[in-house]
Amino acid sequence: MENLCRLQACDRAFNDLVSARLPLHADGREMHDRAEELRSRIMRNAQEQGVLRGDVTAQDIAFVIWSQAGIIQATRTIAPRAWRRHLHLMLDAFRTEGAHELPEPGNRPTGRPTPPSTASCVCTVWRD
Repeated sequence: MENLCRLQACDRAFNDLVSARLPLHADGREMHDRAEELRSRIMRNAQEQGVLRGDVTAQDIAFVIWSQAGIIQATRTIAPRAWRRHLHLMLDAFRTEGAHELPEPGNRPTGRPTPPSTASCVCTVWRD
Protein backbone atom coordinates (compact mmCIF):
# COMPACT_ATOMS: atom_id res chain seq x y z
CA MET A 1 0.00 0.00 0.00
CA GLU A 2 2.80 2.39 0.83
CA ASN A 3 4.41 1.94 -2.59
CA LEU A 4 1.06 2.52 -4.28
CA CYS A 5 0.51 5.70 -2.28
CA ARG A 6 4.10 6.81 -2.94
CA LEU A 7 3.36 6.51 -6.67
CA GLN A 8 0.21 8.55 -6.14
CA ALA A 9 2.27 11.27 -4.43
CA CYS A 10 5.03 11.33 -7.06
CA ASP A 11 2.94 11.12 -10.22
CA ARG A 12 -0.15 13.28 -10.62
CA ALA A 13 -1.34 11.33 -13.66
CA PHE A 14 -1.09 8.04 -11.75
CA ASN A 15 -2.92 9.61 -8.80
CA ASP A 16 -5.71 10.70 -11.16
CA LEU A 17 -5.83 7.25 -12.76
CA VAL A 18 -6.11 5.18 -9.56
CA SER A 19 -8.63 7.52 -7.96
CA ALA A 20 -10.82 7.98 -11.06
CA ARG A 21 -14.44 6.93 -11.22
CA LEU A 22 -14.28 6.45 -14.97
CA PRO A 23 -14.72 2.96 -16.45
CA LEU A 24 -11.51 1.28 -17.51
CA HIS A 25 -10.48 1.14 -21.15
CA ALA A 26 -10.31 -2.42 -22.51
CA ASP A 27 -6.50 -2.29 -22.50
CA GLY A 28 -6.43 -1.55 -18.77
CA ARG A 29 -9.02 -4.16 -17.84
CA GLU A 30 -6.57 -7.07 -17.79
CA MET A 31 -4.17 -5.16 -15.55
CA HIS A 32 -7.04 -4.16 -13.25
CA ASP A 33 -8.29 -7.74 -13.02
CA ARG A 34 -4.79 -9.00 -12.16
CA ALA A 35 -4.42 -6.33 -9.47
CA GLU A 36 -7.82 -7.30 -8.03
CA GLU A 37 -6.79 -10.95 -7.95
CA LEU A 38 -3.56 -10.11 -6.10
CA ARG A 39 -5.36 -7.76 -3.68
CA SER A 40 -7.92 -10.47 -2.91
CA ARG A 41 -5.21 -13.04 -2.26
CA ILE A 42 -3.21 -10.70 0.00
CA MET A 43 -6.31 -9.69 1.97
CA ARG A 44 -7.49 -13.30 2.34
CA ASN A 45 -4.05 -14.43 3.57
CA ALA A 46 -3.82 -11.55 6.05
CA GLN A 47 -7.34 -12.27 7.36
CA GLU A 48 -6.57 -15.99 7.70
CA GLN A 49 -3.40 -15.12 9.65
CA GLY A 50 -5.44 -12.87 11.95
CA VAL A 51 -3.59 -9.64 11.20
CA LEU A 52 -6.27 -8.00 9.02
CA ARG A 53 -9.74 -7.40 10.36
CA GLY A 54 -12.22 -9.88 8.98
CA ASP A 55 -14.66 -7.11 8.05
CA VAL A 56 -12.23 -5.18 5.81
CA THR A 57 -13.42 -5.19 2.19
CA ALA A 58 -12.05 -4.15 -1.19
CA GLN A 59 -14.13 -0.99 -0.89
CA ASP A 60 -12.28 -0.09 2.32
CA ILE A 61 -9.00 -0.28 0.41
CA ALA A 62 -10.50 1.88 -2.36
CA PHE A 63 -11.50 4.45 0.28
CA VAL A 64 -7.87 4.71 1.38
CA ILE A 65 -6.74 5.29 -2.21
CA TRP A 66 -9.43 7.93 -2.81
CA SER A 67 -8.71 9.72 0.47
CA GLN A 68 -4.98 9.66 -0.25
CA ALA A 69 -5.66 11.37 -3.59
CA GLY A 70 -7.26 14.33 -1.81
CA ILE A 71 -4.62 14.53 0.92
CA ILE A 72 -1.82 14.42 -1.63
CA GLN A 73 -3.44 17.22 -3.62
CA ALA A 74 -4.16 19.38 -0.59
CA THR A 75 -0.73 19.05 1.03
CA ARG A 76 1.56 18.76 -2.03
CA THR A 77 3.21 22.17 -1.54
CA ILE A 78 3.04 22.54 2.26
CA ALA A 79 3.63 19.00 3.56
CA PRO A 80 4.47 16.69 0.65
CA ARG A 81 4.88 13.62 2.89
CA ALA A 82 1.73 14.09 5.00
CA TRP A 83 0.11 11.26 3.05
CA ARG A 84 2.36 8.79 4.92
CA ARG A 85 0.86 9.69 8.30
CA HIS A 86 -2.68 9.29 6.99
CA LEU A 87 -1.83 5.98 5.32
CA HIS A 88 -0.32 4.52 8.48
CA LEU A 89 -3.28 5.66 10.57
CA MET A 90 -5.54 3.84 8.11
CA LEU A 91 -3.39 0.71 8.08
CA ASP A 92 -3.47 0.63 11.88
CA ALA A 93 -7.27 0.83 11.71
CA PHE A 94 -7.28 -2.33 9.56
CA ARG A 95 -5.39 -4.39 12.16
CA THR A 96 -7.20 -7.06 14.13
CA GLU A 97 -5.80 -6.00 17.49
CA GLY A 98 -7.87 -3.30 19.15
CA ALA A 99 -10.64 -3.54 16.53
CA HIS A 100 -14.09 -2.29 17.45
CA GLU A 101 -17.40 -2.97 15.76
CA LEU A 102 -17.97 -0.63 12.82
CA PRO A 103 -21.12 1.53 12.59
CA GLU A 104 -21.83 0.48 8.99
CA PRO A 105 -21.45 -2.92 7.29
CA GLY A 106 -18.84 -3.34 4.60
CA ASN A 107 -19.90 -3.72 1.01
CA ARG A 108 -18.48 -6.57 -1.01
CA PRO A 109 -18.99 -5.31 -4.54
CA THR A 110 -18.64 -7.65 -7.48
CA GLY A 111 -17.14 -5.01 -9.77
CA ARG A 112 -14.86 -2.01 -9.36
CA PRO A 113 -15.95 0.00 -6.32
CA THR A 114 -17.08 3.56 -6.98
CA PRO A 115 -16.64 6.52 -4.66
CA PRO A 116 -19.69 7.43 -2.61
CA SER A 117 -21.95 10.14 -3.98
CA THR A 118 -22.20 13.27 -1.85
CA ALA A 119 -25.92 13.28 -2.67
CA SER A 120 -26.37 10.29 -0.35
CA CYS A 121 -24.68 11.98 2.64
CA VAL A 122 -26.73 12.96 5.64
CA CYS A 123 -25.14 15.68 7.74
CA THR A 124 -26.18 16.95 11.14
CA VAL A 125 -25.10 20.36 12.35
CA TRP A 126 -24.62 20.63 16.09
CA ARG A 127 -25.47 23.93 17.71
CA ASP A 128 -24.67 24.90 21.23
